Amino acid sequence: MKKQVLLYASAILIFIITTSEILSSNGKAGYTGSPNESTCITCHSGSPLNSGGGSITITTNIPNNQYAPNITYQITVTVSQNNISLFGFGCEALTTTKNNGGTLIITDAGSTTLKTVLINGVNRSNVVHTVLGGANTNSKAFTFNWKAPSSNIGNITFYAAGNAANGNNSSSGDFIYNTSKIITPDPATGIAEETIEKELSVFPNPIKSTFSVKISSKKTYDLSPTFTLFNLNGSIVKELSIQNTSFETKTYSFNRDDIASGIYLLQVIDGTKIQYSKLVVE
Repeated sequence: MKKQVLLYASAILIFIITTSEILSSNGKAGYTGSPNESTCITCHSGSPLNSGGGSITITTNIPNNQYAPNITYQITVTVSQNNISLFGFGCEALTTTKNNGGTLIITDAGSTTLKTVLINGVNRSNVVHTVLGGANTNSKAFTFNWKAPSSNIGNITFYAAGNAANGNNSSSGDFIYNTSKIITPDPATGIAEETIEKELSVFPNPIKSTFSVKISSKKTYDLSPTFTLFNLNGSIVKELSIQNTSFETKTYSFNRDDIASGIYLLQVIDGTKIQYSKLVVE
């Protein structure tokens, strides 16, 4: 009789430890639904994937979903489900070769933390929820930063899976969702430097006051070129007004005017051809 009681008590203890882990531990890496990974549905049951009437979304402040090298952006993963008050998630960023793409940065330590998981020889970095970090009614927005790679390494995909937990202290009855979002390189980062030097020159550069842009392309168009200045976040700073033109040499002059000091990308559209050049304004 004592042995039966002991076995029964042990079973209850194991059940308590297993079920309470949901509310006493951080999220786990490796369940985002990315290649070679499953989702949270591996451990949480209740309904088929993406069928519970809720949702998960990935939103960013990356202009046109095009990243520029070494720029830090904000990423938000939102898990939603009516009448739910506890949410979890995992998110990672991968290149087309299934390596980490860029750097994930924690900005809200109360709700998110970093974990890694070894998948096919690669330690994939994940942002996951903290203990009770997803406590909120009807939806929870998990926010963190992502620093783009130092160079153009091609498309990067964010993978995310979320859990809308029913709060019954077990892994049953939960709703699991997953999604992904592709980020592409800014076209300006793909322009070869030698192409820029041969067909587009800016002088003086760095710029103090006035400056000129010479287009060396042999092809002549009937349309006048347009000149647009972008900052490194991909936002338009201003469209430049031509002050003087030499049609013979295809040289165009500009005033610095109110352009603040910094590094910019100059976009030149000459007919159907688009070219870029880096500008340094002192």
